[in-house]
Amino acid sequence: MILVGTVGYQPTKRQGTRKKTDVREVASMAHHARRFGTVEVEWDCFPPGGGGGLVPESFRWVLRLPRSLTHGRELSPALAFDLASLAETGRLACLLAPFPLDFSNRPENQRFLQRLQSWAGELPLAVQFLNKEWIVEGMEAWLRTIGLCYCAVDLPRLPGLTQPVAWVTGPVAMVRLCGRDAAYWQTNPDRGPDQEYVYDLLELAEWLPKIEEMSALAPLTLVIANGSRSAQMLSDLLDVPTRPEAGR
Repeated sequence: MILVGTVGYQPTKRQGTRKKTDVREVASMAHHARRFGTVEVEWDCFPPGGGGGLVPESFRWVLRLPRSLTHGRELSPALAFDLASLAETGRLACLLAPFPLDFSNRPENQRFLQRLQSWAGELPLAVQFLNKEWIVEGMEAWLRTIGLCYCAVDLPRLPGLTQPVAWVTGPVAMVRLCGRDAAYWQTNPDRGPDQEYVYDLLELAEWLPKIEEMSALAPLTLVIANGSRSAQMLSDLLDVPTRPEAGR
């Protein structure tokens, strides 16, 4: 199954224990759930209960790990406490760890990835690398061995940035379309898709054979664009509904 979605659900930031969903958050969840089969959200923006009856049964969230973990390499016990409740919702497609450019392929970072996988337990965990040093022979097999899902990423063709390889190393295959604005990435190399980049049809078409290949190897394939317009265009090119019920 292929689910296409976007980075876009941004409710009120929470501090500490998650509070009850407010009216604005309800409207935002309902809007995105009507349009997409999946949405990527920040760690502290995961809705209580996974959205419950506010989102369709087939809807799944991608939960991005906090920068304190991906950039600071801190495996906080408080974060681990949250994992059990997240798993119980049944609405989580996977966790996502997008690492910054300075997270290079070194022994200490490989050891951190192994610790991270143990921390995540049974929850699928996708890792995204910006640094091209990770795209080497044997890395795909190593990620598969330690139980991490690889997140393919589309970026500008700039020195040092990773290549768009379509590895499938776990039960969830994932593609993240982060935009090709070279000037933006040169000045914001670690921030990721904070602004929408609208892909053209030729740029999106480059990914079609890769996505189809990945979907043949994994039970679930997630494709996250950094804007709703690109997500909708890609869904049309793949001939899959943005939300599964839409095709029934």
